[in-house]
Amino acid sequence: MRERAPHPTESDGGALLHVSATWVNVAVSFAGLHLIRPDAQVARLPHAFRQNHVPGAAIQADAHALLCVAADQRVDLESELHRQREHMSSISVHEVMTLYGDTLPGASRGHEHFGFKDAISQPRIAGTDWGCGQPVASGEFVLGYRDQSGQISGADLPDWAQNGSFLAFLQLQQHVATFWSSMRQQAQQLGVQPDEVAAWIVGRTQDGTLLANPPSRLSHTGRAYARWLPPSESLRHRILRRGIPYGPPWSADEPDDTHDRGLLFVTYQADLERQFEHVWTQLLNSADFPSPASGRDALVGQLNWPGQATPGGVRRTVVSRTDRAGRAANFSLPTFVTPRTGGYFFAPSINSTLLE
Repeated sequence: MRERAPHPTESDGGALLHVSATWVNVAVSFAGLHLIRPDAQVARLPHAFRQNHVPGAAIQADAHALLCVAADQRVDLESELHRQREHMSSISVHEVMTLYGDTLPGASRGHEHFGFKDAISQPRIAGTDWGCGQPVASGEFVLGYRDQSGQISGADLPDWAQNGSFLAFLQLQQHVATFWSSMRQQAQQLGVQPDEVAAWIVGRTQDGTLLANPPSRLSHTGRAYARWLPPSESLRHRILRRGIPYGPPWSADEPDDTHDRGLLFVTYQADLERQFEHVWTQLLNSADFPSPASGRDALVGQLNWPGQATPGGVRRTVVSRTDRAGRAANFSLPTFVTPRTGGYFFAPSINSTLLE
């Protein structure tokens, strides 16, 4: 499409002028599965899924299902939502909560509210050209295939789980004004620019360029995927992730975080505890990873763990500096990200026998 009718001024090369798509996906919670399959099979599902408790989330999603609707064009999105609502009403399904996300406008397209390019480090699924880095066995993400250990993932689960995946949903509120105020404060003390301090924390510049390859172990990028660990360890904790911004874009003249904004964040994996929960609690929210007393992750780390974060508090963390080789900066930082609503769901395959 781009070659036949190029539009150099359009961020997508003009593709959306010719073709657009709408996507609909549904995932079911443990409580929802009890309604669909009131039998002993659901008791075989993993403990974390049955508990449906996302660590640190202020609100645990008390819903039977999660419906994800997305579209290239807003008019298509609204049309599909209307169609889904009419159908749900006809079968007595009630809408508990609706969260709207959207790509940020203009030059911020493809970036999250802090200003960094997002979703550029998806793991490469073995046997495909999709993703980057070392190939990860498909069974790490989709049930019924061999994982990194050579075992069939979900082998002890019911047949209707075949080709499905577990979904973790988390609404992450971002305190953008607080973030950039802290970056300016730290930069002034260190004699550098705020963008530099932010890049040290994330491990890459705002356009997605890595500061080092592999990234610093103390950066958000380096902690979330600990490349320096043996593959037998590091590849067992990979996740497929996607986040879409919600709330109004941040403006530099906003004095504080008055508006609610952040990411609607989902991950797909075969094992919630070994993958999502391990990354979230052990890699990003352990005060002793990647080394003793290194502090929680500077970008998304929480003040108290487990428990709800308090944006007004302060935490200490260590971040590698790239302006001087081998040096690190010890920061005192407030919370920049607060988990709000969270929940675990099962996403069945298109041809699943779950409803039979």
